[in-house]
Amino acid sequence: MRMSLLNKGLVVSALCSLLLTSCDDLLEVDSPTSSLVTEQVFTSKDGIEAARVGLYVNNWLCSSVYYTYMPLYYSMFSDELKYRLTSYAEYYENTYTSQTSMMATIWQRLYKAIYQSNDFITNVEGTSIIDSDSRDRYLGEALFFRAFPYFVLVNSYGDVPLVMVTDFNKTANTPRVAQSQVYDVIISDLTKAAEYLDGATDDVTYITSDACYAFLARVYLYMGEWEKAKAMSEKLLPVADGGIGTRYQLEDLDNVFRASSKESIMCANMEGYSGTGTYVGYTREGYMLVPSGNNVNYQISPELLASLTSDPADKRGTNWIADKKGVYYPYKYKNRATPSKTEEYEYQVWFRLAEQYLIRAEANAHLGNVKEALSDVNKIRNRAGVADSVLTSVDDVLLLIEGERQREFFAELGHRWFDLKRTNRIDDVLSKVEWKKWESYKALFPIANAELLNNPYLTQNPGYDD
Repeated sequence: MRMSLLNKGLVVSALCSLLLTSCDDLLEVDSPTSSLVTEQVFTSKDGIEAARVGLYVNNWLCSSVYYTYMPLYYSMFSDELKYRLTSYAEYYENTYTSQTSMMATIWQRLYKAIYQSNDFITNVEGTSIIDSDSRDRYLGEALFFRAFPYFVLVNSYGDVPLVMVTDFNKTANTPRVAQSQVYDVIISDLTKAAEYLDGATDDVTYITSDACYAFLARVYLYMGEWEKAKAMSEKLLPVADGGIGTRYQLEDLDNVFRASSKESIMCANMEGYSGTGTYVGYTREGYMLVPSGNNVNYQISPELLASLTSDPADKRGTNWIADKKGVYYPYKYKNRATPSKTEEYEYQVWFRLAEQYLIRAEANAHLGNVKEALSDVNKIRNRAGVADSVLTSVDDVLLLIEGERQREFFAELGHRWFDLKRTNRIDDVLSKVEWKKWESYKALFPIANAELLNNPYLTQNPGYDD
């Protein structure tokens, strides 16, 4: 079994109590770089290693954006999930405003993660306190952890401030910049990270160069850089399928989210999460999605249920959903407590091989390579027990891929919400959902009023005049 990062002895000094006391007490966004925190952390080998653990903790163990908001609430923003109580209606009906607390929380926590990465990069670049191999590896991890929140920000809010330093006096009044500039930084960070991490042999619960390639493939897909998206995905796809990868393979549906899954390119062992329970062998998502009683909180929408059950042969409509008294819920993660058998342990999956097949399929479809696109789509369909598709037109294949991505990635890190936006399909799809109160401008989140007041150079997204 893979062990938790925290259990591998990396938290080696009293500084861990400074960094790891709780999810909300990590380096605050407004902490100046000259603070006692920085002086203590980055002047010793133990301190730097503790700060590295802090990056993993803040991003993997204690970020509600990644383990709650993106898989669950972003699924409500799209057409995948509804909530049992009407108090959540502003999320699944898309009636959120600049007063909606979650919008402020998403923004603040993502920039907090960016600040922490900036602080780490600034203080570790060029240091001689640790050996050069460790320094490069840690910097690669920090660059990845800076790229990911920027990716979520631009796909949630559109143009956003680009903050690359830690001096609060310089960042407090930063204006929004074009998404293209932010994407340039994301690509630069991930490219450098892949170089720094080249040769790292740790398991997939750490950031590796493969994780960077998987992320770059996703980024290039979102940007419409089809050849680059295809090339990155092929670094991970098996040789037998025209890639150059040798490490990953598609798993049986019941094994995809297990700790031993060979499909996971990057996943998080949540042991050490400072919340309810121990999280040994189970995930925060499983804890929240699998009902403990008779009530199903996060309920699969009629639209998603119809998609998952449209083909009776599709095992995703049986293996990955379950019901209580006819109310369905996601059942990809099946554990809400530590299972009795270690082979049933689960980790939270961030990147997996199935996505790389569908990235290459979509890229090939846009490039006019319909036969090659269908070959990859059919790999995913066949794994789910579904027969080959024999569609021939590019437009039909692209819609097929959209449907396969919905059935494959529902309730996973906001895929559906982001897919509908990047393909300009969001208005067409969500305007037809009966329980939505959809308006086009809701595709971009509002910036909280408090942020606008604190930074006079920020501007609100169109439509939010509340």
